[in-house]
Amino acid sequence: MGRQNTPETFWATVGPEPMSGCWLWEGARSDGYGLSAYRGKSVWAHRLAYDLTNGPIPPGLYFEQLCRFRSCVNPDHLAAVTPREHHRRRPVPPHNRRKPSCPRGHPYTGDNLYRWRTYRYCRQCKREAMRRSRLALKRVPEALA
Repeated sequence: MGRQNTPETFWATVGPEPMSGCWLWEGARSDGYGLSAYRGKSVWAHRLAYDLTNGPIPPGLYFEQLCRFRSCVNPDHLAAVTPREHHRRRPVPPHNRRKPSCPRGHPYTGDNLYRWRTYRYCRQCKREAMRRSRLALKRVPEALA
């Protein structure tokens, strides 16, 4: 592995982006995320920035980049959140965000909209699918008799 970073050399590899407030990682990257060598291991730069400023992420919490910019290591843009909060904050992909209704025509609005992770579901279709499933389970014993 290459050079081992200390906190000082880690922060020297960071450059501010004045328009967004992001601190951009100027070192190695993988899929847009910064990579750094620290204490003999290859680590994500944004996670190391969080660890250096806030301490380790508590067990059971997820790591969140609030600005959604992969090479940002600004500690103010990083947070440890519950899995539920992490999935609630995930953005709906643009191709799904434009869809006003489900494939059966029910609107994605109000009480009919159900979100799980980055997916949107129609509650009416979900209720109908559950009803069909329960009816199918009731018919199974009759077929075996």
